[in-house]
Amino acid sequence: LGWTVEQGSVRVGEFGTTIPALKAEGRQCLDMSGDAAGTIFQDLALTKGDLYRLRFAASGNFNSAPDAKTMQVFWGDELVDDITIDASRFSENYMPWAYFDYTLEAPESVVRLKFISTVATSGGVLLDDVVLFDGGRPADTQTCQAKTEGVCVCSWSKLPPWSSIECSETCLIDMDGAVFNGQECPDR
Repeated sequence: LGWTVEQGSVRVGEFGTTIPALKAEGRQCLDMSGDAAGTIFQDLALTKGDLYRLRFAASGNFNSAPDAKTMQVFWGDELVDDITIDASRFSENYMPWAYFDYTLEAPESVVRLKFISTVATSGGVLLDDVVLFDGGRPADTQTCQAKTEGVCVCSWSKLPPWSSIECSETCLIDMDGAVFNGQECPDR
């Protein structure tokens, strides 16, 4: 996805000397508060009324205050989520990534996807692995074949980064998370 910086400061990079090399996906990520709070967006050509699944990873830059790293996610004019990442225990040796996912309906044929940092100082939410899937689920699972290393995945938010998964099992998944191969999903 190609992004436009609407306002403020956003940094992109590996941040190898200040943030561990491990990113959610690939080698780079975005710091949504480069020197100050930043905003990025992308206008997406979609089919009005269709469902889409937005999925991304977030963590926090632990090198600056405050510990609570915050960001808003907008889908058109709709506030999808206010995200807070507590980076108080993060370090060079411990910086987990959390995946967030949402099923969204396209209100128009062009929808602006926007991420807004609400951390005024440098060092905010780290954003990575932003993906939009057609139909409310990943394209490679529309035939009920799931990339899950043989594990039942009842919520797309529980999936690790796609590149770290090998296809090894065909799974039947109820997208409401209620049934897996006729059995109730675990961890409910």
